[in-house]
This record gives sequence, structure tokens and C-alpha cells, in this order.
Amino acid sequence: MEKHNISAIGSALVYMAVILGCFYGCKQEETGDLLLRDIHVVNVIRGELIESQDVLIVDGRIKRIIPHGQGNITANLEIKATGKYVMPGFWDMHVHFRTRKLERDSFSSQLLEENKDLLPLYVANGVTSVYDMGTDIIDSLRLWRDQIHSGKIIGPNIYLTGPKIEGSKAIFASSIKIGDRDDVKNAIAQLTEMEVDGVKIMGAGDLEVENYYELLKLVKKQGLQSFSHDLEILSAEESSNQGLSALAHLRGIIHECFEEYDSVVAQMNTKGVRTPFHPEYNSYVDFMISRLDTTILRNKLDKMALNGTALISTVHYNAYRTTPSSYENVFFKPLRYVGPLFRRDVKARYERFGKASAQQMDYIKQVHQGNTQVLNMLPKTSAILLVGTDAGFGNRAPGTGYFRELEVLASGGLSNAYILKAATWNAARFAGMSESEGAVDIGKKADLVLLEKNPLGHLPTEETLWGVIRNGEWFGEDRLQGILKSLEEKHDKNSGN
Repeated sequence: MEKHNISAIGSALVYMAVILGCFYGCKQEETGDLLLRDIHVVNVIRGELIESQDVLIVDGRIKRIIPHGQGNITANLEIKATGKYVMPGFWDMHVHFRTRKLERDSFSSQLLEENKDLLPLYVANGVTSVYDMGTDIIDSLRLWRDQIHSGKIIGPNIYLTGPKIEGSKAIFASSIKIGDRDDVKNAIAQLTEMEVDGVKIMGAGDLEVENYYELLKLVKKQGLQSFSHDLEILSAEESSNQGLSALAHLRGIIHECFEEYDSVVAQMNTKGVRTPFHPEYNSYVDFMISRLDTTILRNKLDKMALNGTALISTVHYNAYRTTPSSYENVFFKPLRYVGPLFRRDVKARYERFGKASAQQMDYIKQVHQGNTQVLNMLPKTSAILLVGTDAGFGNRAPGTGYFRELEVLASGGLSNAYILKAATWNAARFAGMSESEGAVDIGKKADLVLLEKNPLGHLPTEETLWGVIRNGEWFGEDRLQGILKSLEEKHDKNSGN
């Protein structure tokens, strides 16, 4: 039998022990592009907080999330984030990029530039994804989307619906007009060729209900998402049954939650009361909302959720319209970051609202009260809420409006956890992007918002926004403020202020 050298065997065993010890006990070094050290991670899906984590980002995605100090990880850029909070970037599910002018208009190039300047404004306020709800500049939007993706310009992820679809007597000049069934097929073919993600249908005017339902079916068949503007002659529940993906405004359901809905709609159709421009429109809607039955509302919300139909909020608009004294702080001050044509258009609109008659103010208050009733009911149902602001040219300035939207959602009785999930995870799932977005998790895109305060206890505001990570790129406080200052100076100069 062969005799082994005892000392040699002992040395080998010691060597193996060292190797095994390092394998199991030593901290293996890992490097990346960006490292957030000692940050609290907000789990928006569960409404929980995971304290003191190190988050490593590589190639625009989250590579590691480990307890602070328990891993040997480094990065080209390391951010000391002790006491700060990180959550997914916000999704604004209802925005508009548009000129409201025909392409031949002399203002066209300036309006396009002002729309383009909205892109960094969204990012500067933590909005890393937007869904456009009807545009007349789709070619420009597709170009900007590509430039954002390639890193040439700063902006959010952009999802598109293209031009709106309306009846033959369309309100918007750029809309695709529907008169008969052939128009329905041609409209979907036209939008599909534009490579849109969804289709926005405006039921005002003379769009026939049969054509509306046929549109919903064809949109679904094409694998696209459908969005319907709120209109009192169309039932949100029935639209949902026909395949509607999302109701474009929360207020779109408040008119139909009462027993006599069908008979009232029949009266409206007989009289031709189909649009807000009809003199009897507001009084009918006033009556319908005042009859809101919460039991009927709850049943409708559950049925729509069962169909997979989501509701987009856009509530801060009507909430603040009830108090014209708030216009300056809520709607006008944010205009310093947008172009002069945008400023002029928005100010003119809200100055008109400020001169509303007593009857008009009653209508506005009724809509706000109806929205509030829906908000109160949402947590008691399986409803799918998405956060949207209706920001964009002609409406309201992007950015701070998102924080006002969150505030009004909270004032309607929703918890912070419910709101944060709606603003992030719900939207990512709706857009079919939950595998890569909507949560702070390994493998997901690094589109993140960093905050000074715990958002589960203090809703995010522009004051608590500490930083933004867009596709793995760090935007700290100085850089965010630099974006805002640059936009303000540019547009002050252009407006001659």
C-alpha cells in the first residue's frame, strides 16, 4: 500500500479549506454603472418598505438589491442615499402632445418645439412614462420616442394612440372621421400603419353606437388598447363588456349609476343632446350625477374590473376648477416652464373658467363630488385605477400637475399605498410592461424616483423629490433644477419677459 506524505496532505487540506472558506464567506466583488447605497426601497405592489438596501444598476437595469454593507459591490457612480427612499418612476396615463393647428399654420414649427420641451419637464418631475391620448403630431412623437431611446434627448417612455377617432362631424380637425362601417375598418388600418399602442375614441357628435362598438372589437383584434372619452350617451359598463381597455376619465362612470339611466339617455338622444355644446347638456348631466347610487356604482366597478377595463383618474382638473382662487398656484405658476403659445392658450382657458356662471359652477362642483364618490368606492372594489393628468398643450402644464393629481386622489379617501400602486405597478401591467417596469426589482428597468420622505407616509411632491433615474441615468437635485431653470430661461426669452 502506497504511503502518503502526511505534511503534504495537511497542506492540501488547509489550502482547500481556505478556498472553500472564501467561496462561502468572502464577499465577491461586483461592479456596475450606478450604485444607490443605504436606501429604503418602496415595494409598491405590497405597500411595504424594505429598509437600508444597496441597489446596483448595470446597463439601465437593476442588477442587485442587497442589505446595505452585506455585499462587495462598487460602481462608476455611487450615490450615498442614507435616509432616502426609492420607488418606480411615475406613469402619467393621460397626456397630450399636439399643436391644435393644421400643419400649414405659421405657428407650426414653434408649437412643435414647445411640445418637444415638455419631454424633459416630465422627467424633471419624476414622470418616466407617458401615454398620449390623441395627437396631431404623431410623426414628431415617433421621432422623439426614437431619440429618447437612443439617448439623444431627455424624455419619458412614450406610448401612443395617434389621432383621435370621432364621428363625421368631428370636434378636432385632425381626428379620423367615422361615418359608416367601411370608415371603421379604414380607421383601424390607418392607425395600425402608424404603429400606435392604442386607439382613443371620442363618442361626441354623431359617432353611432354600433360603429363605436365595432371599433372596440377591431381594436382588440389588432392587439391594441382602446380608450373611450366619457360621454353620457354611452355606458362605461357596456363599453367594458364590448372590450374597452380603459375609460379615459374617472368621471366617465359617474353619470350612469342610477335606475333611470336608460330612459334619460333615450330622452337625450331624442333631443339631440349628445355633446357639451348643447344648451341642455349640463342640466342633464347635473341630474344624472345627483342621482348616483353607490350600490350600482360598486357593482359597475367590479364588473368593469372583471372585464379588465381600467379607469384613468384626471381628477385634479375638476377639483381645482371648483375654486378659481387656486388657479394661480395650481395652473398658472407651472407655466413658467413652458412656451409662450402654451402659456397663452392655457391662461385663456382658465380665465374663461374663472368667469363661469353660477349654473356652470354648479355643474363643475357636481362632477367633482361625483369623482370623490368614485374615489371613496374604489378600495371597496377590484377596480383598476391608473393615474393621469390630461396635461399637454391646451390643457395644463406637465410636471407639478402630477403631484396635484396625487393630492386630490388622497383627498378622495385613497391611501398612499393604493395611490402609489396605481401610479406605477398598475400602469406597467396595463401597458404590458410588468416584466420590466413598474417595481423596484432585480431585472427591471432603472426608471426610478428618489424621495426625501417615505411616500407611504408622505405623498411625493416636488419638494420631496430628491432625484430621478431614467433608464439608468442619474438626475440629481442640481441636474433636475438645471433642466427647470433652462426651460424657464428659454421661454422667458422667447416670450419677451
